[in-house]
Amino acid sequence: MRTKVFSTVRLREGYDLAEVDAFLGRIEATLAALHARNAELAARIESPSTGPATAAAARLMALAQQAADELIAMAHEKARAVVEEAGHHADAVRRELAEQAAAFERQVRDHHTRDPHVFHRDHSHQVRQSLAVQAAYLHHLMTEFGQCGCPSPIDDADGLVPQQAACPPEPSADRRAV
Repeated sequence: MRTKVFSTVRLREGYDLAEVDAFLGRIEATLAALHARNAELAARIESPSTGPATAAAARLMALAQQAADELIAMAHEKARAVVEEAGHHADAVRRELAEQAAAFERQVRDHHTRDPHVFHRDHSHQVRQSLAVQAAYLHHLMTEFGQCGCPSPIDDADGLVPQQAACPPEPSADRRAV
């Protein structure tokens, strides 16, 4: 376990949740094997046997139990850390999206006060695309966060970004000619 290194994920901080889950699955399988081995050794100890072999088996069982307990504790701690990190990352993404939305709103207000037709023609499509991409990314993060078994800190990421219907429709060809 000490040599395991998780790869980082592009475009966001943290580790690949699938890779972490796979690693924890391997730890769980190892622990299950250790518990089975412990049960087998315990059964051997309880059965009648002769002197030195019984003492050696008891020592072996105690060591195996100690190793299993340590692995379980490490797995629980690692899982807690991953969940905590995912929560912090989701909070950071939400803050960043809120800041970007506020910047877009300021940009919209500034351009509308100068020349609404120029702004609409030049930036409307770009703003819609950017907001849609950011909303999809947040929705993806919240889905990943939910898949790790944690309760979602918010019900729906779609509520963070204004709906496309709130944007005015693009001017038609006959209105542009006027």
